Amino acid sequence: TQNTIPPNESVQNWAGMSTILARLSSIEIHDNYMNKPAASLGDIYSCWLPQTAAPLKDRVQSLQVLAKRFPDIGWAICMAQLYFGPRTALPNYRPRWRNDASGVGHEAVTTEEYHTFVRKSLDIALGWPRHDHKTLGDLVEKIQWIGESDEGTIWDLVDEWAESESDRRARASLLERIRKSTFTSRARRRVGNENTLKRARGACARLKQGDSVIRNARLFAGFSAGFPHEDISDEAMAYDERKACADRLRSAAMKEIWTERGCKGVVDLIEEGGIPYTIGLFLSHHLEDTESRVNFLRECLSHEGALHEKMNGCMRGFLQSVDKTTLETIIQVIDKGADSGQALRLLLCAPFERHTWRLLDGYPQRVRDRYWRDVAPEWGRYDEPDLAELQDRLFDAERPVAAFCIADCNWSQVETSRLKRLLFAIVTAKPDPAVSYEIEAHQISDALDSLDGRIGVSVTEMARLEFSFLEPLEYSEHGIPNLERQVAESPDFFVYVLAFAFKRADEGQDPPEWRVEDTKQKEFLALNAYRLLDRICRVPGTDSDGKIDSEVLENWIDKARELCVRYGRAEIGDGRIGRILSHAPSEKNGLWPCDAVCEALERFAVQHIRDGFIVGVHNARGAHRRREGGDQERELAAKYRSWARPRAIDYPFVSSILEGIAENYDREAERWDDETEVDKRLMY
Repeated sequence: TQNTIPPNESVQNWAGMSTILARLSSIEIHDNYMNKPAASLGDIYSCWLPQTAAPLKDRVQSLQVLAKRFPDIGWAICMAQLYFGPRTALPNYRPRWRNDASGVGHEAVTTEEYHTFVRKSLDIALGWPRHDHKTLGDLVEKIQWIGESDEGTIWDLVDEWAESESDRRARASLLERIRKSTFTSRARRRVGNENTLKRARGACARLKQGDSVIRNARLFAGFSAGFPHEDISDEAMAYDERKACADRLRSAAMKEIWTERGCKGVVDLIEEGGIPYTIGLFLSHHLEDTESRVNFLRECLSHEGALHEKMNGCMRGFLQSVDKTTLETIIQVIDKGADSGQALRLLLCAPFERHTWRLLDGYPQRVRDRYWRDVAPEWGRYDEPDLAELQDRLFDAERPVAAFCIADCNWSQVETSRLKRLLFAIVTAKPDPAVSYEIEAHQISDALDSLDGRIGVSVTEMARLEFSFLEPLEYSEHGIPNLERQVAESPDFFVYVLAFAFKRADEGQDPPEWRVEDTKQKEFLALNAYRLLDRICRVPGTDSDGKIDSEVLENWIDKARELCVRYGRAEIGDGRIGRILSHAPSEKNGLWPCDAVCEALERFAVQHIRDGFIVGVHNARGAHRRREGGDQERELAAKYRSWARPRAIDYPFVSSILEGIAENYDREAERWDDETEVDKRLMY
């Protein structure tokens, strides 16, 4: 487009391009790109660095036209000029084949031009044809950067709008923006002007007139006890004191809403964004007789559709604060003549405790089944009988994940057979139909820690569980001790795991009991088998004191290699055996690896075991912080050579492995030296 603009028509066509960009900006683009029409348009009208050669007069006139033809776009540009905090700019591309923009846009505008454009933008905003809660809220948020005379004009506009506006939601929206802009702790530090606070209080009082819900909606907008200064003046008040003060404010507000508007006020308060549970909790303090409580709950039960879950939350808060006798009376009264669906809904909102479960026992089996299928269990510390009942009920309702999560921090109270059943069940459990529970890795680790070592729990069972939870146990405190022990003690199990992770190298067939038909289960077993092989750190033959029995180790390797050959996995098996041996401990004199592993390596002296050992050594280094050059690698090479030399006579094969590792690190050191030199040349 720029190629087609003759120099003598640049101003007129600039205005046309501004209009085109405004039209394009009217279509909202939902992404995080900076190069949008609205961004380009904002750069053009930037008061401190305009990306255009158009003079100030033309920019002001064009902005006035935009405000009339594209009100939303024009308003956004005006508001952008009234921000005086730190800003950045991404200058537009400058054409090199025209000279009509020569010398423009490289430097900031003059102070006079800057203030003139800001003043014009503010005048356009103050003289807006029709203000609403959004435009007035934008102006109120800019008050800290606006002079006293213009500030008075803004408050006058707010007062005028408040007198004529009847939309309850619009009034509530502006009220909240005024509160956040003037009364919060941060806002008071920014404003610091008593006249501003006085006008803000007056505006809030006008917006609150005639509607108790609007006056008090913010008190129920969250669980926090941190309220604005017009309610709690002492910012240094302790948390408990602030909470007590907040509770008093909420209680008084709920009394006012209920007195003026009854159930309709409560519903409106919930629709305004109030926390339903909090609303119900404080409302229960003001309904003391059974009849009024029953009537309110029946009103809540009558709401379906979008309000269904919110009214359930309100009933939960309401029923949470009534005593057990009153709760039983309320349920009995409402249940008369009500269908089972309403009775079930009321029970689901009742406190999740033994008293409610005993009330549930008086209902038909279908109601009891539905309750345990739909209830959202509350986390807490239960005594052993309650916890056992909870888990059995939820397990019978095919909700093992919920039954498992409810026992968190109570593992010692869970009976052994029940805990085993839960752990095995959650391996393949489907998502909970009622509540979205996520099992954390620490929960599995804690549960296995509690189960490990109990009477009636075998090492094989613990190993199965650890295999099932390999991924969450990777960085846990429990780890996989039983699984590693089983691999180290049973070469048959090692080859069994190897068979799931790697296919045969020949045309033979694995035993029928190793075959898995289900595709998902097969993928799960293969992935976990591969993870296990990567994580095995226990060398076979290791006793409880950490010493390795050379004879046991060599017998394990003999049997494992024999089975690997039988089942077509000889090479990969040797490689994985080498990786396991790379986790050998050191001798007391500091030499590595220990003599037992050296004996095994020297006896078998197989290339694939050697390669696997080297891979294991390099992988064990893990992530590390780099220094300039290859000094780190030279230090490692020197360390492995210091171990290789003393082994050269007794264990020549081991010595050659260690020397090969040192040579690899020598080559890496040279590569890092070269990269450092290249980087220096590129930098300087």
